Amino acid sequence: PLDHYRIYRDGAWVGTSAEPRFTDTNMECQSFHSYQVQALNIFRNASALSASVQRGQVPLIMVKG
Repeated sequence: PLDHYRIYRDGAWVGTSAEPRFTDTNMECQSFHSYQVQALNIFRNASALSASVQRGQVPLIMVKG
């Protein structure tokens, strides 16, 4: 059975998650990164890394009308 996920940002391990979701709280404004996921079972056997997904954070701009 599946135990947890390892999350990689730009090829470096940045965290684990027991759920199939992850919030990266260490992103700088206007930065873009590549993420991959690896699943591990209860015996610590790891899957291959997933295909990469590109995500970024852009600043929130408020316009006064």
